[in-house]
Amino acid sequence: MPFMESRRIVFDSDNSSIALHAATDASGAPNIQPLSNETVVANVEGVDDSDSDDDAPEAITASSALERTRAIEAEAAKAAEEQEAAAKRKRKQRDAKLREQAESSKRSRKRKRLNAAEDDSAEIHRDTASTTAAAENQGESNTNGLPIGAARRLEIPALLPEELLAAEPVTRLPTPPPGSGRDVATNQRLKSKQKLARLEKGAKPPKDVVKGPVRLRVTERENKLLPPKANKQSKSLRESLLHNGRNGRRQTMNKGFNRNRITVATYRRSLQDFITDQKHLPTVMGIESVPEKMLACQVVEYNAPYKIHQVPTPRDLGPYDMLVKTAVASLCHTDGMVSAGVFKTKLPCTASHEGSGTIAAVGSSVTDFKEGDRVMCGLMRNQCGICADCQGPENYSQYCANNDGAIGVNLDGAFADYVRIDSRTAAKLPDSVSFETAAPLACAGCTVWRGVLQADLKAKEWLAIVGSGGGLGHLGIQFAKALGLQVIGIDARDEGLELSRTAGADVVIDARKGNEAVVAEVHKVTNGAGADATVNVSDAKSAAATACAVTKMHGVMLQIAQLLTATPSPPPQPDEVSIPFVELIFRDIRVHGSLICSPTEARRMLAVVAEHHISVKTNAFNGLHEIPKLIELAHGGKMQGKGIVVVDEGQRGVRKGEGRV
Repeated sequence: MPFMESRRIVFDSDNSSIALHAATDASGAPNIQPLSNETVVANVEGVDDSDSDDDAPEAITASSALERTRAIEAEAAKAAEEQEAAAKRKRKQRDAKLREQAESSKRSRKRKRLNAAEDDSAEIHRDTASTTAAAENQGESNTNGLPIGAARRLEIPALLPEELLAAEPVTRLPTPPPGSGRDVATNQRLKSKQKLARLEKGAKPPKDVVKGPVRLRVTERENKLLPPKANKQSKSLRESLLHNGRNGRRQTMNKGFNRNRITVATYRRSLQDFITDQKHLPTVMGIESVPEKMLACQVVEYNAPYKIHQVPTPRDLGPYDMLVKTAVASLCHTDGMVSAGVFKTKLPCTASHEGSGTIAAVGSSVTDFKEGDRVMCGLMRNQCGICADCQGPENYSQYCANNDGAIGVNLDGAFADYVRIDSRTAAKLPDSVSFETAAPLACAGCTVWRGVLQADLKAKEWLAIVGSGGGLGHLGIQFAKALGLQVIGIDARDEGLELSRTAGADVVIDARKGNEAVVAEVHKVTNGAGADATVNVSDAKSAAATACAVTKMHGVMLQIAQLLTATPSPPPQPDEVSIPFVELIFRDIRVHGSLICSPTEARRMLAVVAEHHISVKTNAFNGLHEIPKLIELAHGGKMQGKGIVVVDEGQRGVRKGEGRV
């Protein structure tokens, strides 16, 4: 075992000696440290002192100390080598033991495999002997004395115990068929009853039939010229025919067709071939029943009177188009702009973009409407659907510039027996809304409705309307009241002031008193603040300035008027909106413009009209030939509300489910 030796050697500095502390530990490496230059003392611990009884320090020279240090280092190195040799021997012994264990395990596994193979071979030989004996008795042994297949069995060890292989197979009884315990006839009756119950519960309306540009809808109402409804026994045949199915089988039916004595062969004709015969469709108004010519009122020359004459009926419908039989059409400011050539409309063009009527035919992709529906016509046709306005908020989709145009402006409008519109911008009429009310709402109503919505006021707040006694203004008053707002009506005509009071304005102010007087009256009812928002629907030159003046500081003024008169005969107003500098800068009035509302907003408007019984002040003229009289009334400046033309007297007053298509 390595020894532990510690030495302390001190040399006097006068004799040029050095002070050392030498120690060797278990590793045998010396550790030498300098000590202070004091008296030379040598103290040896752990060394046998039998050679000398003198306990005094031993004085030595530097050379002897060096030799002693080298001896210590040599002894330490020798001890380290012996320790390393011992560790190496130990590792060799461990490796040898591991190899021996591995060999032993390998021999044990090999012995077990041999024993198992011997057992399997003995069993196979026993089976082979018995099989050989049987084969010899039957003369079926091969040349090696083994039966057929025995050599192959010698190569395949038994994988399962003999008792399991010899056990009898477990036989599972077959699953009984559904409805076991009942005879076949009973099961068949139950299946037929269940199928008929499903058909009656989820009966679908018959599908439309499309042939080229023609789309025909199958009537759901019973008609004696059509085959009667199938009874339960012929329900499956009926469903097959509605899906244009033909299986070529002849069937004999005792019931279901005796009422009108129509044969099975007649009923089994293809539905598509059957309904195209017009004599079977007296209640379906498709494109085939639309006349080739129609009466229309058109702009044929700028700054000239309308021409009322016969023109071809639009019959080529696009996928989303609808053909509407016009019931009522209305006159608007925009009609005068079209006549004046402001929009550079391609002539001839049928006038009026405000119309309502009944659907006569629909395009192949229309799903929300059907023939016979009462609708308010939408203005725009075929918007792109991919621009920023179409892809943005829905209430700005009407600003899409990539469209085919607007009816009555760029495309033929509603002053005709029929008008082609886009189903995606149309709106169904509630039962309580008449055609006379709906027609002016198509543009005038949609325009002022959006203006009221854009004001973004809460109930009980004040909304001022400049031009409140006109076609748009009196509708704006009713819309604002329906939303719970307080309304200030401002107009410069006696007729307009009276209509503002009739429409329900809380305060009515005569604009002819002058700007200061109007502002003073507004401040009087609003506690000196002014209206929370103002909508300007007047085409007067000073109307925008008045609208800003009556609005409270930081309020909103909505400009929605079209600064042009209804017809080009009177001098048109300037097309600039004039607002004083002080209103914009010192009072921070925010001026917004607004166009018509979106299709969703238009449908909400119709719901509000129906719920609050909003009425439109109209001046009605019967027939397209009366349009010149309507124009004359509009020029006179005495007309209250909107001027309308009843195009089809037969549809006037018709509600959903009443009258004819």
